[in-house]
Amino acid sequence: MNLTDQIAERYVPEVFELDPVWGTLAGISGHDDRMADLSPGGFEARADLDRRTIAAVRAVAPASEPEQVATAAMLERLGLAVEQYDAGDTTSDINVIASWMHSVRWVFDLMPVDGEQAQRDLAVRMAAVPQAYAGLSRTYAAAAAQGRVAARRQVEGCAQQCASWSSGGGFYAGLVERTRATGALRAQLDKAAQDASAATAEFGRFLRTDLLPLAPERDAVGRERYDRASRSSLGAAVDLDEAYAWAGRRYDGSKRKWHESRAGSFPAGPWSRLSPRSRPTRRGGSQAGRTCGPGCRTTPMPPSRSCTARTLTFPSQPAGSSA
Repeated sequence: MNLTDQIAERYVPEVFELDPVWGTLAGISGHDDRMADLSPGGFEARADLDRRTIAAVRAVAPASEPEQVATAAMLERLGLAVEQYDAGDTTSDINVIASWMHSVRWVFDLMPVDGEQAQRDLAVRMAAVPQAYAGLSRTYAAAAAQGRVAARRQVEGCAQQCASWSSGGGFYAGLVERTRATGALRAQLDKAAQDASAATAEFGRFLRTDLLPLAPERDAVGRERYDRASRSSLGAAVDLDEAYAWAGRRYDGSKRKWHESRAGSFPAGPWSRLSPRSRPTRRGGSQAGRTCGPGCRTTPMPPSRSCTARTLTFPSQPAGSSA
């Protein structure tokens, strides 16, 4: 094993120790009874591990092509993680698709519910949910004090998700029912589920009452943060202006072909008196209320084959700094 691989072998168990949820998500056993530390100190500890690992990798001279590839991959991923942390992206990330609050909830979907040990792990990890959300609240509050708050509708959406997970019996009560546990273990699970559900509801309250008043109306995050997110998603740096220009050209071409293919599909007469947005389509219904248009903006990727009904569309000009 080369030196870079040895560094990687040391990094993996260390990062799972600092983020046990990631260990479960990666399918690594031995971490199912612990929750990640989502306090400011927890985020700092993970960033420090990344920095130390980067320094160790840079101190090694790759002796082979595979080691060069491993070195480049580790420096790119860990370097970007540190860059995002230093910029405040990591500790202010709130979105309705996949953010820190979701990791607390979703990890239970990957855990077995059958068997005494699995049920004990569930109970202990559920009991750690209140501490996880309390730590995350402190992290978001600290980020907000520095002017870093997610867009208003993201905060609102996440608060609604918390309400959904905790209302009525709540997600955690349903999880306990699936275990069919009995006796003292069932009592432990029930207590942990109640506490986890209450903590989820309290975190939703924090989002609504503490964070929402500070959240900006505008969804756009700015060019620099968008660039970091793009690199994180793609694993490569792309020219954002070029990507948007290409997508715009593809969209214009697709739209033109669609209109050309539609020409002559309907008889003249009453249809010709209707506005284009009110005319019927081949699928039935009309164009009214649809959102396809050159003013829409999303991400730099090829447009969908179907751009006629509430789908993502692209600008005909580069988005520039409006990312």
